[in-house]
Amino acid sequence: MSKVKTFYDRNPFPGNYSVKNFLTQQKHRDNKYINFIVDQTKGRKTLLDIGCGTGYISNFLAYTNKDIKITGVDFSNGVAIAKKISDKLGNKNIKWMQKDFIEMEKSKKYDVILCQGVLHHMPDYKLAVTKIKSLLKPNGIILLGVYNKWVKLLQKIAPLSFFESKILKKDQMECPFEIGFDHKDVQDMFDDYKVTASYPLISKIFPNFHLVWKANSGGLTTYKLERRKYV
Repeated sequence: MSKVKTFYDRNPFPGNYSVKNFLTQQKHRDNKYINFIVDQTKGRKTLLDIGCGTGYISNFLAYTNKDIKITGVDFSNGVAIAKKISDKLGNKNIKWMQKDFIEMEKSKKYDVILCQGVLHHMPDYKLAVTKIKSLLKPNGIILLGVYNKWVKLLQKIAPLSFFESKILKKDQMECPFEIGFDHKDVQDMFDDYKVTASYPLISKIFPNFHLVWKANSGGLTTYKLERRKYV
């Protein structure tokens, strides 16, 4: 795990961004993953962003929804960038922590656990899953974004040349540890939870092969998970 931390200290994800650039993108809101997350967090009061990196998603949520209180946690130096942008935006409803979320106290529970693009870079992902569950309120939701293992295999067989940015290419192709999960893997890890929504929408006929068109982002799928007794 130390190699992963070193990698992200040197390559904070999703990279640096200016307030001007951030505010311009808010007008367009063309990131469908973020739009999905925004839709699923409406009406929720507290959110923990695990592996927040440079804080783009958390800053987006805090800036557009003043009623939600957000905690962003990441073990990399990217947190410093997240805080700098947050201060410039005047986000008062967010706090930042640079630490391994595994070390967080279990006494504080959240309405939403957001873990977007993180679990697949954790060698001990099973411990991470247990920790995520322990930090969630009984009626809370988990928004889990993970690579699809079949698309990552495709990446290795036929390396891609098209990426939206240099930092995305580096993240996809050079991180010292990654693992992919298909739909069944996610359900097995969260067997006491049910997938109630996703982006992209999961095909019932071909649950793993609908993501080839997202190959340049590892077939990233964001799942909404809810405890079975609450759905």
